[in-house]
Amino acid sequence: MKNLEPKTLADSMERLILDEELASRLGKAAQREAAKYDWSVVEKRFRGILTNLSGGESARR
Repeated sequence: MKNLEPKTLADSMERLILDEELASRLGKAAQREAAKYDWSVVEKRFRGILTNLSGGESARR
C-alpha cells in the first residue's frame, strides 16, 4: 500500500474484512515471511557466515 491516506487505509482494511480469501492468502504469506526470521533460521545463516569468514570449521561449535 503506497498511499497512506486515512480513506485508502480504511478501504484496504474493509477489503480485508470482507474478502476472507485475500485475508487468508496475506496471512499465509506473512507467516512464510516471518519464518525467515525465526531464531533457528537466523542462527544457521549466521553460523554459515562465520564459517565462511573464518575459512572453515573453527566457527562451528
